[in-house]
Amino acid sequence: MTNDPTRRHRRLLIHVRSLDLRLWLTWLAATTLGWAAGLLGYRVLADAFYFAGWLKTLDGIGFCIALLQALVLRRYLDHAAWWLVVSGSCGVVAVYLRALVIVTVLTTTGNQVAFVATDALTALGTGILIGVLQWLVLRRQLARAQWWIPVSGLGVLVGAVTGDVVGFVVVIYVLNLGVDPNAFVVVSGLVSAPIYGAITGYALVRLLQPRAPGSEGNPSATR
Repeated sequence: MTNDPTRRHRRLLIHVRSLDLRLWLTWLAATTLGWAAGLLGYRVLADAFYFAGWLKTLDGIGFCIALLQALVLRRYLDHAAWWLVVSGSCGVVAVYLRALVIVTVLTTTGNQVAFVATDALTALGTGILIGVLQWLVLRRQLARAQWWIPVSGLGVLVGAVTGDVVGFVVVIYVLNLGVDPNAFVVVSGLVSAPIYGAITGYALVRLLQPRAPGSEGNPSATR
């Protein structure tokens, strides 16, 4: 059997790519399942809370997403528990900011275009806020951790806008429920959570890759 360095390198590259794909899929699943677990947990424990039902749903979702993401990160980073603390706490703030948008714009005016535009700005701001706080966890362990901040903003923004559009189409025109905040949160979340997980998961894979010599300052140069 020939000891071919090129073949060994190819096999190593395939192995590394498979690990990258596994991490991306795991992160995507953690984010999506966290959303589903938060929703299910609210439905099971609804009587334990006393504020608006769909606000409870969002609050539980934010915590569950942070928990499952922290479980993924503990295999790659030290002190991953801080991810749960930071993401869970700032997620509450993000939830109520976006909930305020739903209450003041969607339920009072019913103007879908105004809601999507306002929610886009809110999502971008909260996404950057979450990114900054999560960066505090990542910066001591990942050399290019600063890139997480814009990626977080982008992930929340794209997920929110896409979820809003799909939510309106499904809830109003397919299910014929009118402007129903409860149904809207569920449908839009089914879309926005995987999108956010896909975007941030790709960034996480890239940030965990070792940099090639001379690649400083170039976030796309990894190996």
